[in-house]
Amino acid sequence: MDRRTKSRVKEAKRRARSELHEKHAWRMMNCANSFRVHPEDIKSRDVLERIDINQVSEKEFIDVYEKNYRPVVIQNAQTTWVANDKWTVERLEKKYRNQSFKCGEDDKGNSVRLKMKYFVTYMKHNSDDSPLYIFDSNFGEF
Repeated sequence: MDRRTKSRVKEAKRRARSELHEKHAWRMMNCANSFRVHPEDIKSRDVLERIDINQVSEKEFIDVYEKNYRPVVIQNAQTTWVANDKWTVERLEKKYRNQSFKCGEDDKGNSVRLKMKYFVTYMKHNSDDSPLYIFDSNFGEF
């Protein structure tokens, strides 16, 4: 990361998580490198049936799953979404490069904001146990 990005990210982290004031506190547990999920652990607990949206008709879905309140994971429902091509990190970084996004709140409840260009660089080089993340603070408000 360049010096300016490091400075902006450091300030956002300081404001958003003041309890992690020591330099190494953000990586104290080394979760980014030591946390591992083993597929066999997931498979042993994942008992939900999976169906491919392209192989089940609407009527069949309603009759077999919806009417019977039968839980199911529907796969491949998003393959034709425009978002698959438009919501890539590269495109978001280019489109919103200088737009500031909320990445936390300070101790007084004020928004901590970071420009997309700094956040993407942080995201690509991140190994924090509890990383910053961006979100739209107006999402869901009417």
